[in-house]
Amino acid sequence: MSESKINDHLRRTLAKMELALGAVDQGIVWTNAQGLVLWCNTYFFQLLNRSKLEIINHPLHLFFPPVTQRASPPPLEEHLLTCLREKSKEKFTYFLLQDNKQLTLEINCAYFSHKIQDQLETGLVLTFKDITKTLEQQLQLTQIEAEVIKTKRTQEKLSLSLKQKETLLKEIHHRIKNNLLVVSSLIEWQSETLKNSSALEIMQDCQMRIYTMALVHEKMYRADNLSQIELGEYMQDLAQHLLKMTDLAQHKITLKIETEPVFVNIETAVPCGLIFNELFLNSLKHAFPDQREGIITLKLLLNDQTNIISLIVADNGVGLPETFDITQSETLGLQLISMLVHQLDGHLSIVNQPGVEFKIDFSELQYKKRV
Repeated sequence: MSESKINDHLRRTLAKMELALGAVDQGIVWTNAQGLVLWCNTYFFQLLNRSKLEIINHPLHLFFPPVTQRASPPPLEEHLLTCLREKSKEKFTYFLLQDNKQLTLEINCAYFSHKIQDQLETGLVLTFKDITKTLEQQLQLTQIEAEVIKTKRTQEKLSLSLKQKETLLKEIHHRIKNNLLVVSSLIEWQSETLKNSSALEIMQDCQMRIYTMALVHEKMYRADNLSQIELGEYMQDLAQHLLKMTDLAQHKITLKIETEPVFVNIETAVPCGLIFNELFLNSLKHAFPDQREGIITLKLLLNDQTNIISLIVADNGVGLPETFDITQSETLGLQLISMLVHQLDGHLSIVNQPGVEFKIDFSELQYKKRV
């Protein structure tokens, strides 16, 4: 092959290499042993915002002045000298001020030596990679991770605080229930000294009302959700207790229960329980004279469209007198029913004969949350 063909082949090869190296997304520079730039790719002179003519055959360190003037010799020149002296490789970071913006460059510097026509040539090959955005992204990621950790710790603290408050609230419900039962026991103990049947009945009624409130706190104590109580289950337990505790339970009374899952707050559950207590005891006491058999029906229904709750207590007993008017009643129990229905913002309707049906329509009471 002739010399001209060899030179032409070399030129084509070098052109291809330059084209390939120019497409790399980092700067590539060759220098001689004196630090003069022999060649650089397109990315490098674009990085410096200079032309090739300004760079080729000029000392490389001149294009990388120290960020602070107190550094001497310039940091890049020191690294170059070290690589040449020790014939080694080195990797370091350099901060370049470009258009009032600081770029962070990752620089790899490697010593090379080779013979060309029995003449030894030495120098350096350097790569310059702009890692500014990468570091910014890493910093942002680190900040996000720190915020996530901070948020997680805050959530853990709040969760722990909430559990502690729930435990405390459960304990409060438990103690209220116990205190109410103590009062109920005191009333029962005091009742044993009474000879008057009317006074004894009054004391028993008070005892039942206290138990009604105590059962609410027992339900709240055992509930997973401390803000609500399942009203139907509460009514069923209350009815079974009333049947068990009253002497009238020995009569042949059948209890029919039809309830839907209805969850209400304690402000609604307490008056509901007291209303049911009065209506249920009223049926037990007056609906079935002469120890006759009978049926007492409890229904608790929820209208999903209107959120209206209906509490129905009915019996198939003797019914009420035709002249009965609950608003004119002088008995404490019926007066209490009227007052509690008003407290619930509810509506009471009574259907008389055969037997009697009391129906209260109401919605869950909504109070502002207390801090």
